[in-house]
Amino acid sequence: MSETGVQPGVWIARPFGTTSTGEPVTCYRIENPSGAWVEVLDYGCTLRGIGVPDKKGQITDVLLGYDCIEDYEAGDAYLGAVIGRCAGRIAGAKVTLGGKTYPLAANCGDYQLHGGLRGFDRHMWTAKVRGGELVFRRRSPDGEEGYPGNLEVSVSFSWSSSNTLALEFTAFADQDTVVSLTSHPYFNLNGAGTGTIDKHTLHVFADEYTELDERNLITGRILQVENTPLDFLRAKPLDIPVDYNFCFSRTGLHSAAQLSSRESGISLEVSTTQPGLQVYTGDFLSGTGKGGAEYGPRSGVALEAQGWPDAAAWPAFPSNILRQDVPYQQRIEFAFSVRG
Repeated sequence: MSETGVQPGVWIARPFGTTSTGEPVTCYRIENPSGAWVEVLDYGCTLRGIGVPDKKGQITDVLLGYDCIEDYEAGDAYLGAVIGRCAGRIAGAKVTLGGKTYPLAANCGDYQLHGGLRGFDRHMWTAKVRGGELVFRRRSPDGEEGYPGNLEVSVSFSWSSSNTLALEFTAFADQDTVVSLTSHPYFNLNGAGTGTIDKHTLHVFADEYTELDERNLITGRILQVENTPLDFLRAKPLDIPVDYNFCFSRTGLHSAAQLSSRESGISLEVSTTQPGLQVYTGDFLSGTGKGGAEYGPRSGVALEAQGWPDAAAWPAFPSNILRQDVPYQQRIEFAFSVRG
């Protein structure tokens, strides 16, 4: 056992309160031999914390989160949660499949954001430890938030001895539907609740992004980042507001972004099989987080590897249509290291 009581390589479960509907919530924790750790809740399949060593060797929790389930239920920032069925904004809260239009639950004015009124982030998931993986499952029934088809979903978490967190997303539908799953973690590499991410540097391995209108809805245009404020092709300070989807042309597991802090020495590399990465600098964050820390604007940056937003409405985008009985599978890796 480690000094914290967590056996390396084994997910340890502890109670994390009860939801407003009476469902007990469990927090799962794993620690590797270096003492670095990850915590995940079965409510919302939510990443609650990630503790990694900084340049002084001190374990630092770099993930924004809450101390109690009540705060997760009340929160609206999707801190660490799995998002589904469809990440991002869907204009008009509708999708059209096979010539039929399906009205979706509108939870932001007349559009849908991150799955609707009660997306995957507000459901309990069934958890099972399988080898070194923690696997969560849920069944999203036909018509949930307006989406067609029953959807069987699983998300697995694994934590390596080299401080890499891997998430594997799998889904099957019994009729054609749309699916774009992601995790919504907010990172502050100086430590959650220690200030803003303004002095972090970000490098995004994408030369295009999807244009937005004045309501932050997709226009369908794909633009070059070169000579714009969104040009992160070379690492630069993250000192501007960002809430955009960056576009990748590569397939398979590929590097998406690198986030670094000179203050802590911690660096995070994000790799994924997904075609896009939503970067959101948390400009509307507010409230009290873990340890009583105040989370104000820009307290963390969300790096959401995902399908392109509202892709079903734009034929030129990588499709987010999941065909009946065809498996959906995507992977996201968060690899932490220390740089001088």
